[in-house]
Amino acid sequence: MAFSIFKYVMLLFLGLVVGFGIHLVVLKYMELELFENRIILAYSLNFCVAALIVGGLYIVREKQKDNLGNLFMMGSFLKFALFFIAFYPSYTCDEEMTKQEFFTFFIPYIISLILETLALIRLLEYLDFYTSKYPQNKDE
Repeated sequence: MAFSIFKYVMLLFLGLVVGFGIHLVVLKYMELELFENRIILAYSLNFCVAALIVGGLYIVREKQKDNLGNLFMMGSFLKFALFFIAFYPSYTCDEEMTKQEFFTFFIPYIISLILETLALIRLLEYLDFYTSKYPQNKDE
């Protein structure tokens, strides 16, 4: 029942690599440019930020157990803010965001968000299991 950051990071990496591969296959099938719209940056940035968010939650897991959900939401807001800083200006420079531009950011975003959510669920389950098995006496 142990929660492992290493396993999570490997799962995140694998999930994004598979998503990236499928994304490229679909782009090739649709005869679109493969490495356009900062696709590598989108996958890389989502990987790094998702790993940092879950790593941060893991670090503060015991002291901030009751606030992990709020911290997770703040991390998701941070990722969304990074989208507006790193991608939105170049995506809207022609005053229009195409479907390809949208999906270039959204696909890795949603993959990492799903895996972050699963990691948070696993971390909370671990904390509940650990605290129920080894209760701490707060009176001492």
